[in-house]
This record gives sequence, C-alpha cells and structure tokens, in this order.
Amino acid sequence: MTITSVLSPAAKRRGEVFTRRWVVELMLDLADYVSARDLTLLTVVEPAVGSGAFWRVLLERLTASLPVNPRWDELANALRGYDIERANINGCRALTVEHLVAAGCATPMGGPCAPRSWRASASMT
Repeated sequence: MTITSVLSPAAKRRGEVFTRRWVVELMLDLADYVSARDLTLLTVVEPAVGSGAFWRVLLERLTASLPVNPRWDELANALRGYDIERANINGCRALTVEHLVAAGCATPMGGPCAPRSWRASASMT
C-alpha cells in the first residue's frame, strides 16, 4: 500500500496529505506536547483536521495526561479543530466522542467534556 492509496480521490484533488503516525508522534514530542504535562492548561489549534492523524494522537495524549478522577470540563478549551470539508469535521467529531467515552466521559456531546461550541459551519472547536 502506498501513502497516496490511503487518501480518497477527492482528498487528493483537494491537496490533502496523509501524515504517518511516527511523524505525528515526533512532531508532538518536539513541541513538548507529552502526557507527562498537564495538557489541559494548553490549547492546541489544528487548522486542517483532515482524516484525524494529528487529532487522534492529540486526544490520546490529552486524555493520558488527566488525573485519575478528571474534571472533564477542563478539556473544553484544550483542542480546537478546523477544516473546510464537512466530512472531515464529522469524522473527527465522531472520533472525539468515541475516544472521550472510552476514556470515561459519560456524556461527551452534552456534558462537561463537550467543547464550548460545536459549530455548524466548516469548523470544529
């Protein structure tokens, strides 16, 4: 399988690129976005969430940095994601809900760990 085979034809036409996980991990390590820190004190802006290569690792590290009994409302401003493609936003939104539920947040969309606003426009915050 080649890297370009991972992307849909439409994604290729838009100029999207697939970032391998080891590259994402390295970039976040270099930025000191590591789970040993209290990542709820930071806000990460992902300007083009795409298929979620960065978003997935950001979520993993963010939830790994939480204490045993987390205050889920502290996550509301920790990540901000945007994209011009509605499908990318919906995919990352679903990924976020799935990940937060797996991490123990009972109500990720309507409860305290929901982002401050889920915009209907082509952005996700």
